Amino acid sequence: MRRAAFVGGSAALALAAARPLSAAQPTPANGYPAFSWERVPYAAQIGKFRGDFTPAEVDFIAQRFAFIALGPGTGRGSTPDDRFVQETGFYRNASAIKRANPACKVLFFWGVPGNIRNYAAYADYDPAWRVPNAAGTGFESDASNPGFRSWWARSCAKIVAHPDIDGVFVDGANPEGDHPHHTEMLRLLRDALDALPEPALLLVNGVPAPGRHGLPSMLELCDGIMIEYFGIVGKHEPAKLKEYMLDVIGLGKAGKIVMARAFPGFTFFDPEVRDWSYERKLAEAKRNVAFSLATYLACAQRYTYLQYGWGYENIGGAYVLEADGTTPDPAWYPEFLKPLGEPLEDPVIDGYVFTRRFRHADVRADLQAREGRVTFR
Repeated sequence: MRRAAFVGGSAALALAAARPLSAAQPTPANGYPAFSWERVPYAAQIGKFRGDFTPAEVDFIAQRFAFIALGPGTGRGSTPDDRFVQETGFYRNASAIKRANPACKVLFFWGVPGNIRNYAAYADYDPAWRVPNAAGTGFESDASNPGFRSWWARSCAKIVAHPDIDGVFVDGANPEGDHPHHTEMLRLLRDALDALPEPALLLVNGVPAPGRHGLPSMLELCDGIMIEYFGIVGKHEPAKLKEYMLDVIGLGKAGKIVMARAFPGFTFFDPEVRDWSYERKLAEAKRNVAFSLATYLACAQRYTYLQYGWGYENIGGAYVLEADGTTPDPAWYPEFLKPLGEPLEDPVIDGYVFTRRFRHADVRADLQAREGRVTFR
């Protein structure tokens, strides 16, 4: 399967000027998710750790998300550790989503270097592949061991082969800062996925980086990435957020899937908000949605999706739960449901201010003032 190269950072501007608007680009024939500018394109990486998604949650996800990456722990509920099998939790919830909407792509979480408990795949994991972790608190898998790398890729591909699983979301890959072996793991996984009868998506959580050690960039091996902490990273550094936004433009122009994982000015691990009620977090998220939405729309390309919220569970704000805690509010964030239309231009960038016109909306994002405005027409 042929994959596009990536041009990131400041080079994205030159690339953006040289190519037509993303709406005119052809649709890839490699199993990509559905994409439409009709409303805000949305996807999410979340789990349901207290059991399975309810029928109402399944229906909302299936109809509103282009794809979902199911997080570790999905389907666990009160099942004891010695009886819970992570793959069955993934399969059960994936099957429910696919029944509700076969077009919704379902991925599952697979970590680097692994060692997440409860996966059946670990039945043939060799403990000899473990080494003490850097903190001295336990063990982690040794990515320099070729046996581990082969097992990691092979085991992941077996899970993807399930008929209701469309691909994998890989977390923890660090081909730039650790050693070259994570890149080799991704290469092995890419080869294993390409050998499957149906196209399989490979998304990676990470920041775009050039290839090193004579190896390809991870962007040459995967279909796309999640840019985590989109907006949070630039909370006190507008230059960093601008860099991320330029990365989104470059990735989109290169035909890559991007999930811009935006936060409402706080995250689930901020000490000052840990004791907030769900209602308070939600109210704050609704007040702050304009900036995240504006920065996303200012740089979004075809196959760029927004995820908004403060956490990684169903109670983390990716959708809005009614008082019963199990039923999504159909009103959601109302801005996400308004007619948007295709972009009429690439973003106009003046320092740290991005402006852009869509068929039914005008967008302005001031990264220094952290002010965003989306005016729907």
